[in-house]
Parts: sequence; C-alpha cells; structure tokens
Amino acid sequence: MSGLSGQLDGLESVGGFGGKAVALAQGQLFAGDPGHFRNQIRHFVSATPARVTATTQRWLSRPVFSLTYTPGTRTDTGDAHGGNATETPAENPLSANYYRAPTSANERVMGTGQAYALAAATEATPPAPAAAAPARIDPPALNPIGDLDFPTIERGRLRNGIPVYFARRAAVPVVRASIVFDAGTSSDPRDRLGTQTLMLGLMDEGTTTLGSTALAEAKERLGTGISTYSTIDNSGVSLYALTANMRDAMALWADVVRNPAFAATEVERVRAQQLAGIAAELNSPNGLASRVLIPTLFGPTHPYGGIAASGTVSSVGAITRDDLVAAHQRWIRPDNAAIYIVGDTTLRNAVRELNRAFGDWRAPAAARGTKDFTGAIPDQSPRILLVNRPNSPQSIVIAAHVMNVRGRDDLVDLRAANDVLGANFLSRINMDLRETKGWSYGSRSQIGSSEDRIAFTAFAPVQADHTGDTVRALQEDIGAFLGGSGVTAEELSRTVNGSIRELPGQFETANDVLGGISAIVENHRSDTYYEELAARYRAMTTAQMDAAIRAQVDPSRFVYVIVGDASVVRPQLDGLGLPVEEVDTATLGGQ
Repeated sequence: MSGLSGQLDGLESVGGFGGKAVALAQGQLFAGDPGHFRNQIRHFVSATPARVTATTQRWLSRPVFSLTYTPGTRTDTGDAHGGNATETPAENPLSANYYRAPTSANERVMGTGQAYALAAATEATPPAPAAAAPARIDPPALNPIGDLDFPTIERGRLRNGIPVYFARRAAVPVVRASIVFDAGTSSDPRDRLGTQTLMLGLMDEGTTTLGSTALAEAKERLGTGISTYSTIDNSGVSLYALTANMRDAMALWADVVRNPAFAATEVERVRAQQLAGIAAELNSPNGLASRVLIPTLFGPTHPYGGIAASGTVSSVGAITRDDLVAAHQRWIRPDNAAIYIVGDTTLRNAVRELNRAFGDWRAPAAARGTKDFTGAIPDQSPRILLVNRPNSPQSIVIAAHVMNVRGRDDLVDLRAANDVLGANFLSRINMDLRETKGWSYGSRSQIGSSEDRIAFTAFAPVQADHTGDTVRALQEDIGAFLGGSGVTAEELSRTVNGSIRELPGQFETANDVLGGISAIVENHRSDTYYEELAARYRAMTTAQMDAAIRAQVDPSRFVYVIVGDASVVRPQLDGLGLPVEEVDTATLGGQ
C-alpha cells in the first residue's frame, strides 16, 4: 500500500524528479505507452504475496551481473576522468557525428571516450556524417500573464471547538492535513532548550497502544505518512493519506497526537540522536553562525532569543520524561489547535471523520502555554562577532539586524525590494559577489517570516582570503541600494513578471495549498490574499519598493557574524573600522 500511495502522491506534481511529465515520459520510453503508469497502479492494487514472491525469485536469484570499476589517476584538468577521449578534432570520430554500436563485452563497459577511441583504431573509414538537423521551429508566443485562482477556503468546527480549514483538490485521490499548535521552538523554557524538538521527535515513535515498530507497520499498511515538525512559532503533526483509507489514517494520526507514550527507551534513543545533531551543528559553519546570531539579535528575554531549536548539550541532557509530558499537556491540546486539510474529499466528510478522531478530545487540567513577546529586543552596536573555525577554506559572512515590522504585517513591497537587493539569483548582492568578483558560489539576503519581530539578514559564503573584502562589498552594495541607486525600471519589470509567473507554481500540490491556507489564517489575511497579489505586483512602482526597504533596513545597525579561520580572517578585519569580538565556541553547545 505504501508503494501505491507514493506513486499517487508523485502524480500530483507536473515535473521535477517525479510527477506527470516524468510518468508520461518513462511510460513512452520503456513501454511505448505514455499512459503506462495506469498499468503500474493496477499492478500495485492487484499484487498478491505469491506474485511478489515469484517476481523476487525470478530477478533476485543467481546468476547475477557484477561490474567492477577501477578508476584511473585523477588530474586537475579532468582529462583522464572516465576514459575521456583526448584525440584532436581531426582524429576524433565525434567530429563526424560518428557512432558505432559496441561489439564486445569489454567495449560495453568502457567509458564513452574509450569506446570512441577503440572505434577510431578499428574502423578504416567512418560512415558519412548524419543528415542535417531539421529546420528550427519557433516556439509559440507567450500568453498574457494571468491571475492566480487560489482554491476556495471552507470552514468548519469540531465538537470540541477545534477550527477546521478545508480546500478541495481532486487531482489525485489523496488527502493532506496538518494539526497546528501555537507553540514552536520559541515556547521552550530557557533552561530546557530543545524540549519541543525532543517531544515532537518522540510523538511518532510510539503511542500508549502501539510501540514504534507497530506504529510504523500500521502506517505502511495504510499507505499513510505521519510526521511532526516545528517552526519558531508553531508545532504540528501532518498527515498524508489515501482518500479510501482516510478514516483509519485519521484514527492513527489522532493516536499519535493525543497519546504519545514517551517510552523510556525511545526517549534515550531520540535524545542521543538530538545530541548527535547538536554535535553536527557545532561542526558546521552555518550551525555555528546561527547559534551566535539569533541570541545576539533577540536577547535573553525575547522568546526568539534561544540559542538553537535543537537546544544545547546540557539543556537536552537535563530534559526528563516528566518535562516532555508537561510540555505535551501545555501545548499539544485541543484549545491550542487548528486543523488544515486539503484533498479529494468534502468539508462535510472531513469534519465527520475528524470528529471521530478528535471530537472527544478534551483539554487537560494543566494551564495552556503562552508566550510573552513583550521582552525587549536589545539595541545593537555595530560590531563583528568572529567564530574561529581553524583550517576552513571558506568563511561565512552574515550581516543582520531586527527590523521594526512583524511577519503578520503587509510586507509585499518590502519583499519585492529585497528580491532586487539579494533574494533572487540576479540580485545586486549575488551578481556582485558571485559573477563580478567571483568570491562566492551564491550570496543572498532574506526577510524573516515569524509571527513577531523579523530580521533582515545578508548571507555570503566566500573564499577565506576575501572575508574582509566581502564585508566591505556588502556595505557598499547595500549602502548604494538604499541610497541613490535604488530599484531600476528593468529590475521592477523583472521582479513583477517573475513574481506573478511563479504564483501558480507555488501552489502546485495539495501540500502547497495547505501551507498557503495556514499562512492566510495565521497571519490574519483575507481568503483572496494570494489572488490579489498579481494586481498588487502590476501596480507596484520603484518608489514604493525603495521606500519600503529604506524604512526598515539600516546598515548602521548591522551586527556581523563571521565564521572562518581566525588566523586568516582576523588580519583582514582590522581595517574595517568595526570592533571585533572573538566568540568562545565552547559556550555555543552548552557544555
């Protein structure tokens, strides 16, 4: 059932590494029938243990094909990689569009270049060049850019008061749902950072009636996916199910949400995984940078100021089973929940089945958790925080500050301006550091999206020997953009057209629509918010974009976090006119 479920899920997308285009192309290539995927689905549905056993015995028995590959000596130029041909154009059969089928077993396993070289040595006269390619056919003209038709959002409510937000999508017979709780990693106590991450990681590792193995078997039997996740603001448990199995899948989903076992053996196993993840973060330049930047920006009293979602070694090590149970009772409860569902069903059916699964769920006696966003965000003095990562050939350079806006505010103009500055590939920052200077494979800037105050961040992974130059380049690029060199007419046109054209792709799948609905509800936006965006983009002006970003981004308040080899980086920073503070990396993991 899990194989059938996965195949149906993939057919919802247009392309990528799966989807309709790939299914049609593979059917045509391997079976001569673009609709062959229907036969594959029928085979899944009609499969029996006897047929599976017979197929296994046929294809996984001896004799077997064995291929041994012995690589040659690598060279800096790549000339010897894979037997690459090195003949001059006059000697290379490829220059005459030459092709000859392999004639020996040895030739069949050779690299392409080796096969051509052998052909050149054994063929006296290569065949005549292939016929000229047919004349080029011009593609049809593009239609005018249309507006997005976002699915209608329907609303319901369960017997216990949980609100339900529904949209119908019938492209494939599946349902996607998510139960979302106002919690997230910002709800962690400061002495128990990592609690939400650990608790959510354990929720789908067994319930009070099903152990972890039995739960995994039940999900496979139904072709159902159940997973937990968290953002800085929310915690959630998502469901993927075949419409035909919706009732049983929702019952299993509700069991995971309502009745996690937090078995002692599972607690220690998942704790060990989380500690291993912390160790990996401390060995990662991005992980180190994040652990320095976030507490610096938001400070010790704001919910966003925790050092990392995964916590620290000491905080995770101190979390007890009682802490996990208490966190579940405070945050994972019906009076703190909303359910979003998209798929091949109706609101009436969805509410009926959700009531079976969640309708009798009552809030525990413990007080519901709350988050206090009144904590002051510290004023920043411009400076560089340097994290030493010895022998690192690359440095991570980040410039950031907290803006005076929240994720729920109207940020369309601000985000469009940031597309020009640093969010898109053709942005000012990326074109300068990647294409013009060649110091970085890719650099960007981004605007946060959390519920409360959000930050502007410019991020540049660069060659270590150009770390100081990169700080100076960011200062110049951002300063010029915010000064007299704002958005140009060409950049406006490119941003407007690109933003409109990418809207349909943002909501290609039911999962995408699910995210769009939750964003509308949680940010208190109108149901037609996404449908109105195209008109807003068309009416946008360069003056609007410039005003939006100049009102919020202030380079004089930037804190720079740099992760790199201090012996290489530190001398480059002394001429920038900014104080440099070296960060004690031992404090980042909470040892």
